[in-house]
Amino acid sequence: MASTTGQPAQGGSQAPLQSGYTSNDEYTIKSDVLRNSRFEILYMPARARAEVPRLILEYVGADYKSIEPVNWAEEKKGTPFGLLPILTHYKPDGKSVRVAEGPALTRYIARLFNLSGNNLEEEAFLDSCYQCAFDNVFSTLLIHMWLKPNPKDKATIDAAFAKLAPFFDCFERLLVQNGSNGYLLHDKTTYAEFPWFEWVDFFYSDFHEQAPMIASESVRPTTYRLFKRLRSNPRIQAYINGGRWKYRPA
Repeated sequence: MASTTGQPAQGGSQAPLQSGYTSNDEYTIKSDVLRNSRFEILYMPARARAEVPRLILEYVGADYKSIEPVNWAEEKKGTPFGLLPILTHYKPDGKSVRVAEGPALTRYIARLFNLSGNNLEEEAFLDSCYQCAFDNVFSTLLIHMWLKPNPKDKATIDAAFAKLAPFFDCFERLLVQNGSNGYLLHDKTTYAEFPWFEWVDFFYSDFHEQAPMIASESVRPTTYRLFKRLRSNPRIQAYINGGRWKYRPA
């Protein structure tokens, strides 16, 4: 993907601007086509499978809307696989692209906005990191907590979080191998960081006691550094503070 499609602003130091936020994360869309594109994400009014692509669109400052079905029983007949989320990219020339399935539409957005790898090896690395968060973390919570008879029981929650630890240990190790700078790849924000960020943010909002077991200043500090970097991004901050969508109340 050519750099003219859009990228973090170049030049200047990487000194923190806020808690964890750096000048590398001042993303500017440089492509006229992308600046004049519109995006819609069709999903139920919940975070879940659509939240990572929403976060990426927020990060880059794209013009997008999060919409929900009006009559899903009828609308699903016109979808590629009868499942959500679905992304529609409205181009300035009047054409549009429709992409189904969360991982596919996330990678589509990442490639449009240059948040993917620079070669096949980097793409494979980022894909594996993304899929681990998308599949393994979700499946672990589903099996060991959400499908249990008492999913809100503290012992059940603690046991589920203990099962998550090996995945976050691996993620921490990859961040350390990249220099402990809060990025997975070089010093560039990539799409594969967002599902890990979203999990940590979800844990801190819904599982206050267990969240520090996953990432904090003293537990997996490099993962926590990545979390703080994205959480303090002004666009993401404004999005999380809410008010625009039902699933993000003010």
